[in-house]
Amino acid sequence: MLQNFANLGDYVETDYTGSVTGRFDKAEVELLLKAMSANDVTGTQTWDRTDLSAAPLKVESLESTMKVLTAQPKHYPLFAKMAKKPVSNNVAEYLQLISYGNFDGGFLAEGELPEVSDSVYRRKAQHVKYMGITGGVTLQAQLVQLGGGIANMLAEETKNKSKALAQMIEYHLPFADDRVVPDNFRGLFSQLETESEYPTYNAYMNSRNVIDCRGEILKTEHCADATLSIMERYGFADTIISHPAVFTNFSKRYHDKMIARPLPADLTAGMWGPIVNTIQTQNGVLNTMQSNFFRFGQIKTSLTPAASSKAPATPSVAPGVLATNESKFVGGEGYIYAITAKNKYGESALAYVNNGALVMTAANQAITLTPTRGTTSQYPETGYCVYRSKPNPPAGVPLTDVQMYKIFEVGLEALTRGYDGAVAGSIADKDRFMAGTDQAWIVDWNSDQVFSWLQLAPMMKMNLAVTAPIHRFMVMIFGTPVIYAPLKCVRVINIGDKV
Repeated sequence: MLQNFANLGDYVETDYTGSVTGRFDKAEVELLLKAMSANDVTGTQTWDRTDLSAAPLKVESLESTMKVLTAQPKHYPLFAKMAKKPVSNNVAEYLQLISYGNFDGGFLAEGELPEVSDSVYRRKAQHVKYMGITGGVTLQAQLVQLGGGIANMLAEETKNKSKALAQMIEYHLPFADDRVVPDNFRGLFSQLETESEYPTYNAYMNSRNVIDCRGEILKTEHCADATLSIMERYGFADTIISHPAVFTNFSKRYHDKMIARPLPADLTAGMWGPIVNTIQTQNGVLNTMQSNFFRFGQIKTSLTPAASSKAPATPSVAPGVLATNESKFVGGEGYIYAITAKNKYGESALAYVNNGALVMTAANQAITLTPTRGTTSQYPETGYCVYRSKPNPPAGVPLTDVQMYKIFEVGLEALTRGYDGAVAGSIADKDRFMAGTDQAWIVDWNSDQVFSWLQLAPMMKMNLAVTAPIHRFMVMIFGTPVIYAPLKCVRVINIGDKV
């Protein structure tokens, strides 16, 4: 069989559909072709197989570089760039100089003693909170040869858990609220609400320290108003932090409307389209900082499960009703509402108001929601989250396809007394926050005078006791953000995509 190889047709003359030139019959050539085939299987797929020709001999080829599909440090820059200051107590205290003295008067007659004017000082504090994550690597995983460029599995997992913890901090920095989950630190936005010296929540939300875009994209006039507000509070705004979508829409507006034209040199080089690195205003040049985690919660649907087995039970909620109260609703729009219960382990599944039917709004009237605790749980809720659809979702669309956006959270204490002007035990939605919008933070980036991260312990690794052939460890950090000068910060809310 196949003794005269010289008489076999050339490779280029071989037709793999069955027609073969040369002096050998079809069966003989097919046998040769089969013997030459490496097949498309490898590894465990060849175990105990005798019909795969050379496939069991193949050496697996695994590329040596790990492909990272999740967030990288450049996607969460806020925490990395914040100044870190050590503290020696889990109650982090700081001092404020409120005033040099009384501005009134100052003039006096000849020979007269000037009036006494005392400086005003104040001591304040934030509570250090504790964050951590546990990892583990079996002894076997440490002994086997690994691919993906991993030389030490334990070191690799330590690095991964450190990055995971950094991402958690990045998300919680603006949005955490110890009034909703007591084990959380009080985040940047919560501190702006409680430490800005406004007598009520309503006064703060209507102040110059909050700029409401009402669904429009971020514009230079919003930034100009913010830098002026900070300047009048004796600060110098120089940084704006938000989600990448905010700056993308800002760039598209100026590019599409030709508000900013490209430089001739850029056109010659074939470059088109502005990159928003800074936003210039009369009272400050704002450096942009993009963080993928600067967005309030994930989008949910009726299919979204509870975040954890330790999350609270799903609450029930009474039908939404209109309340005669000041609000920003224009009226005539319908929304789908839902509420989740929350504790430090996460949120429950959505509990829909009116079984997912539209709640119609009226001009200047708030929507009142009244949640009720679900079944008794070992891990009860410490607060509630209010979700809302965008206005007027298409009729007939199932709840599985309706996107629900978290608009705000309410702690149990606030619920008990009635949130935002509602009656006791209820929540008022005054359309202060719009579904599907982003927020930004404009700040005087002064780590000594305006804000910083105070830490009782920096990010650290602590090994756990070995009770099995597994190396378990914790990566932890003990700290809290602190805003020393809330009036030198401006919160921009309801940034959308309307031009």
